[in-house]
Amino acid sequence: MFRVVLVFALILGQLAFSQSTGSIYGRITDGNATGEPLLFANVSVKDARITVQTDLYGNFEITGVQPGSYHLEINYLGYEPKKVAVEVKSGEVALVEEALQVMSLQTESLLLSEANATEIKVADKTAKD
Repeated sequence: MFRVVLVFALILGQLAFSQSTGSIYGRITDGNATGEPLLFANVSVKDARITVQTDLYGNFEITGVQPGSYHLEINYLGYEPKKVAVEVKSGEVALVEEALQVMSLQTESLLLSEANATEIKVADKTAKD
């Protein structure tokens, strides 16, 4: 009888705890025209020190978050990082749908003149001789 009461008390305690927290559910996609899901993107709740990755469909879920205001930071290699504000309420699911933009890469151009190329060839020949 004691075990039945103990198990029942544990179940009620878990239900009471789960009602005092909220969840964040979302989807991360590519910001271009195709809108493809970004799989394995990192989603971090900076204020709660929680990090998860999106699944094969760009979806993520963070459960057991205390109610309050949070900032999500979304990162994916080759895309601009994005910060999103989210409000978590007790017993509710906060929805987040974000599209990341491709990071623009700027490189320095290298101009190799024919005179420099000739000097390199001459230097290689003398080094071999």
